[in-house]
Parts: sequence; structure tokens; C-alpha cells
Amino acid sequence: DSTRIRVSSSNSALNLRTLWEVPAAGGSLRQILAGWNSPPEECCGNWTADGKYYVFQSRHEGNTSIYALREKTRFWEKVSPEPVQLVVGQMNALAPVPSRDGKEVFFIGAMARGELARYDTETRQFTPYLNGLSAEGVTFSRDQQWIAYVTYPAGTLWRSHADGTERRQITFPPMEVGLPRW
Repeated sequence: DSTRIRVSSSNSALNLRTLWEVPAAGGSLRQILAGWNSPPEECCGNWTADGKYYVFQSRHEGNTSIYALREKTRFWEKVSPEPVQLVVGQMNALAPVPSRDGKEVFFIGAMARGELARYDTETRQFTPYLNGLSAEGVTFSRDQQWIAYVTYPAGTLWRSHADGTERRQITFPPMEVGLPRW
């Protein structure tokens, strides 16, 4: 409706990203969705062409997803103040852009993945280790019988025999860990 402007703001010192709104004619800047996500990690919003929805990305428990916020277009309408999640899954969804007709939302889908590999000195090649498990920070026990590692990108701690048997998860989301040592 051209009466307000929304912006994304970043505070790298505090690792915060927030959405703000200001009247187009001038006035006070106000944070939208204050207190909805702690700490706030929202950005990159766009309105649908009809102005009924504001779509944006937000990070919760290590995963970035797309949300829609219903906008009040008439003074008598009742709308929920809570955003609705549009994308669910392991994939990170980034930079939402509504289609011109407002019936679709386009976004970048990204899935972080690593692969454990070991270097074979005879073939001079890297080969998958533990079936190419997506992990980092692998550490072996002193007797070389056990390993501990952190899954990537989830950041959960696991331990198993060096051959991958007797796997056991040690930490759980939302906790993220790194650099395990025996």
C-alpha cells in the first residue's frame, strides 16, 4: 500500500538479525516480531504483490526456513500476529521472493553436508570412511577402538566403534557442540 517501508538490520557484534518498519512519510522506526524468536534471526523479507503477506526467512534451532506474516489490509480484519512456517525439513530455505501473482514463493534451498574420508596411501586417493558420514571433528580413543564425532551440520555428538558399530548419540538439539576429545 506504499505507506510503510520494512528493512532488515544486522548486529554482527551480538549476532542478531531483525526486521524493522517505518512509515513511508516518516516517523518512528519499530521492530516487527519483537520477542517472537530468541535470539532474533529474521531477514530478507518481501511483500506479496497484493500486500496481504510479508514473507521472510528466520533461523530456529539451527535451521533457516521461510515464514509468512498475514498483513492487515482493512481496519476491521482480524489477523494472527504469529508468522506461519511455509517450508519444513532439513533443507535451509533462504531469500524468499513471492511470484507476481502471489500464488508461489521462490527461494534458495541449501543443504549443508560434509563427508568423512580417509587417504589411502597405496592408491593415493581419498576413500569414504564410515560410508561418507556427514561429520567433523573425528577423534579416536587412545586404543583406537572408539571414535567420537560431531554430525554436520546438526552439531550433535556421537560415539561409536571405529568401524561404525554401536553408534550412540550423546547430545541433542538445540545444543550444538564441536571439537570432541577423548
